[in-house]
Amino acid sequence: YIRKQTKQHQKKIVKNTFLNKYIEKYLKKQYSPEQISGRIRLKEKIIISHETIYKWIYNERKDLQMYLRCQKGK
Repeated sequence: YIRKQTKQHQKKIVKNTFLNKYIEKYLKKQYSPEQISGRIRLKEKIIISHETIYKWIYNERKDLQMYLRCQKGK
């Protein structure tokens, strides 16, 4: 069973300023969304998938796309 992600997961990041800043900080340090997801799970006990982080970047924070290691095709 694979859980389909919805916009609710992205809203979790948008509404939570701590998550928003945390993800932005580590993206700028060249961490991948997979690394950020794992790090936040270990350090802060917050579970958020890397797919949700990617979707949030592409839908809400396009300014952070330049910090992704692999750029999505246009």
